Amino acid sequence: MTGALVTCFAAELSSQKSERGLSSAGEHMTEDHGVLGSTPRGPIYFKKFYKQVLINLIMKKKVEEKKEKEVGKKERKIKGNGLGASGFTLGILSVLSLGIFGILMSIVGFIFCFIQQKNKPTKLGKVGLIINIIGFILSIVWIFYFAPILTEQIQQLVFPT
Repeated sequence: MTGALVTCFAAELSSQKSERGLSSAGEHMTEDHGVLGSTPRGPIYFKKFYKQVLINLIMKKKVEEKKEKEVGKKERKIKGNGLGASGFTLGILSVLSLGIFGILMSIVGFIFCFIQQKNKPTKLGKVGLIINIIGFILSIVWIFYFAPILTEQIQQLVFPT
């Protein structure tokens, strides 16, 4: 981090020197340079110059950090709604499919909706939790109550006694 700041500082310094017509030694280049009575730019000028360069670097860094935070917020919003929608969809499919697949889909959908509600509560996540619980209950009832009755009825139709 410090090395990057020094490199950035050096690049900013060299670009501002070239804009102002300064040599690498730091003195103002004029025709009467070195002639008695000419006034080269002294340490006070460069102190102000370096201070301004540091202020510019700090301001640029703050602007970049704000942009990164805004991008991060947008990414969180995109991620935040996806789990709730996925869990809701899996809840609907668990109600429609029933059985073992219904149980599996309702468990995964419940986990998705629970994570959604923990991170960023939404209506879709809340409805998904409810539908996944209903799908789980219906699947259990289907497996232990309706499936044995249905298999018994099918056996009587296929193999009459």
